[in-house]
Amino acid sequence: MSGLCGALNSSVKALAAHSRSVETAGRNLANVNNPDYARQRVVYGDRGTVQTPLGAQSLGIEVKQIEQIRDVLLDRQVVREVATIAMAEAEYKAYSKGQAALGQSIDCTGEAGGSGAAGSQGLVESFTDLFTAFEGLAARPTDAGQRQTLLQRAEILTDRFNATDARLTQLSEELSEAAEIDTGEVNRLLTVVAELNGQIGRFEVNAPGSAVDLRDQREARLEQLAMKFGVETRSNATETGQMDVFARDALGNEVPLVNLATVLNTVVFDGDNLTVGTDTLALTGGSISGYLKAREERIA
Repeated sequence: MSGLCGALNSSVKALAAHSRSVETAGRNLANVNNPDYARQRVVYGDRGTVQTPLGAQSLGIEVKQIEQIRDVLLDRQVVREVATIAMAEAEYKAYSKGQAALGQSIDCTGEAGGSGAAGSQGLVESFTDLFTAFEGLAARPTDAGQRQTLLQRAEILTDRFNATDARLTQLSEELSEAAEIDTGEVNRLLTVVAELNGQIGRFEVNAPGSAVDLRDQREARLEQLAMKFGVETRSNATETGQMDVFARDALGNEVPLVNLATVLNTVVFDGDNLTVGTDTLALTGGSISGYLKAREERIA
């Protein structure tokens, strides 16, 4: 009977293992459109072998762990590219608002790119009207009506210059405010990443790589962080499964931000730059970089 019981027990273990595999496959299918989810697979292992009167007998198989299908290099590349895309999108939004402030080309949604009613209220149209008035006056220099028209066109252009300057000044302030808000989000995300590092470390003390859901959450937070500010990541040299986060200063030197479960430094926006202590950080990507680049190079 011991042989029969052993065989039945092994069969039960095998069914349980394959049931876990089916469950994992269902989980993968359910999250096929979830960008924060990495595909998982079941890793089987032998439960060992025992000596019986009938000879060596296998104890069957069991699930050793659930493994993520992730590529560390690809994850790092995604973080870098996300930062680049976010910077370009932030610049585009800023320039669109700047174009709208000039009153040159806005569509029915309020974004730049089309020719709407506001197009007749732009600076280019005002300049055109002024030059047309000059041409009319040159053709009939003694005409009082032409002189009055020229004065009116000059006043309109002056008013539009002042209005445009006010709108651009307001836009510049809004871009600074957006950079300030995103800096606060950067510090919040750094704290979340450090907390997830700590949780992963505790869960994986005796089972490296087993905290798959927490790892998914951490990768998602890192991508969100990169959308705000271009950071770099690497695996911790001493603790398996832990991720260090760092930035670079203007000279290319590393500025550590997160080590294991600790936020080493917080990021500060001083109105012009992102700083950590006395170090000015290089703006290589993220929405903050896009806002400040657009403000300094085109809007201000």
